Order: sequence, then structure tokens, then C-alpha cells
Amino acid sequence: MSAVFEEVRGPERFQPAGLIKYPPLTQSYAYGEWQRAAGRAVRRFVGVRGGACVAALQLVEYPLLAGRSYCYAPYGPVVKEGEEEGVVHALAEVAREVVCGRRAVFVRFDFSPPLTGEALRIAGEAFRRGPRATERVSSAQPRAEWVLNLARAEEELLRGMHHNTRYSIRAAERRGVQTEVVGAPLLPQHFDEFFGLMEETAARDGFRLHPRAYYEAAFRVSAGAGNAFLVFARHERAPLAAHFIVFYGGQANFVFGGSSSAQRELFGSYAAQWTAIREAKVRGATRYNFGGISIDAETKEGWEGLSSFKRKFGGELLAHSPFFDVAGSKLWYYAYVAYKAIR
Repeated sequence: MSAVFEEVRGPERFQPAGLIKYPPLTQSYAYGEWQRAAGRAVRRFVGVRGGACVAALQLVEYPLLAGRSYCYAPYGPVVKEGEEEGVVHALAEVAREVVCGRRAVFVRFDFSPPLTGEALRIAGEAFRRGPRATERVSSAQPRAEWVLNLARAEEELLRGMHHNTRYSIRAAERRGVQTEVVGAPLLPQHFDEFFGLMEETAARDGFRLHPRAYYEAAFRVSAGAGNAFLVFARHERAPLAAHFIVFYGGQANFVFGGSSSAQRELFGSYAAQWTAIREAKVRGATRYNFGGISIDAETKEGWEGLSSFKRKFGGELLAHSPFFDVAGSKLWYYAYVAYKAIR
């Protein structure tokens, strides 16, 4: 029997954390509220079979030209183990409802956990695989993340790091770098300092930030939920780096990070990251998610340095399955794909 999807409005019924271990932060209710603050429409569904919830789906709408849009479920839907086949068939109905009578050109699914084996084959028959050219759009979640098992002693975590990372952590301490952990209730008070480092990083490394309101919403929602903290690395009171960490489903997620262009030889980013890992472990997280990394030369231009930084803290690769699309207008869909391929 296939699942049946129902649209839900509030957080009470939308609980991806109850379906799998380490659900993605991008399918949490809070993440949807961040997106709303950036001016995007958000819709949420739950898949029910036999009276029990077996899937959760959060769709975010992104604008295109001429008043068109597309809907994307970042690392979603979240599907309970063994329910993949029934959920795949039911998702086709959801997609048709989303594009029917609306301006959505297509709907994109991005399953968690990643699909493998028979489930991957069934999804490939039910949907179209997202073209590679469209993997590089700003809204698309990376095809690989880097995660660290925290169920080990600190000494073992240090031994698992690259020797240059251990050196940088210790050098930061020797050179007088101090770290500060800011708890959730105080997050809004430190927003301006954090955002200033984000702006400096974006200007230096050549990437675009979300609107300021998006980050403000992340701080505001997280402060209310009590599920986040901020780490600053400083030298003689001057901020060197800031890392924003959010807990969800037993996992600590390194969501945003910024650093100063000055005094890079003090290794402030290494000190902030190590403090964040230790704090996450103390607070009960059993996995630390560094976020996206590049796994080949085409995945994310300019990510090579950041990916190397994350890998050198130890951990393992979390690879995601392909995107799966359902097109509403084939003409608009292929025009979008062609445009991205040319870009």
C-alpha cells in the first residue's frame, strides 16, 4: 500500500527527526522559517501509511524569470527505512498538485537517507534525474558532506586529524587566541559582529550571501528554540573567526562561518572549529556535520580550500543520491536546463 501525503501547517505533525537517525537540518521546521524570512514560500507535507507517518517533505519555492518558479526539497523527503517504494509513488501525486495551476516549472526531490539499490532504480523510473548542469545552482544542496563521529574521546579525535590541523589548533593557543561560546539566548546580541565577519569572508572569497534577514531569522529562531550556539575566536579582543552551530536530530551542524582577513597566521578558524566540536560533544551530539564539500573539480568552484579544511579534521564522506525532477512545463524545464548548461 502506497503512502498518502497530506499538507500540514504547524510543527506539531511535521517531525522528520522521528523517522531516521541524523535527519538533515534542511528538512527541519526551523530551516523552513529561515527560508520564509528570505521571502520564499514554504510548503510541508507528511506521508502516512497505515495511520503512521513514514515520510516528511519540506518544499521551498525559488523564483525564475517571467514570474515562474521551481520547488525544491533540500535533502528531502525524509523517508523511514523500508518505505521508499511506497513513498516514491505517492510523491508523483504531490508533484502534480504542486505544479498544476501554479507557476512552478518543476519540483525537485533530494532523498534522505540517500537512495541506493532497488529504491534508487524505482526513483529513476518514476522521475527524471536532475541534469548535472543544474547541480551547481545556488539553491542546490551539495552532493557530498563531511561528517565526524563524536562518540570518541577528545584525544582520539585529535589523533584522527591531519597533523597540520593539530599543529594549527595548538599554535593558535600558544599565540594567545581565545575562544568564546555564546549560548542560544544571547545569539541576537552578537549578530552584528558575526555578520560583519560573514561579509568580510564573502568579499574576500568571492561568493554571495543570503539576504541579511535570512541570517537574522536563523539567529532569532535558534535563540527561541535553544538549539544553537556561536563560537568566536579572538586575539586581544579582535574577532578572528565565528562559527554558527545548530543541533538537530542528534547532530551538530556547522551552518555558517566567517573569518577576518587579518592575522591569518593565528589560525583563528582552526581554534573556533575545534572549540565547536568539543562543545557539540559536551552537549550530547554524537555526530558533527561540517556541511558540503567538493568531491570533483566541477562540483563547487572555489570550494577546494574549504573542503580541504573540513577534511583535515578527520571524519568521513556522506554522499547523496542524484536529484529527481518532475516537470510541469516541459518547454520551460528544458529552457531552464539549457540556460544552466550554457552558464
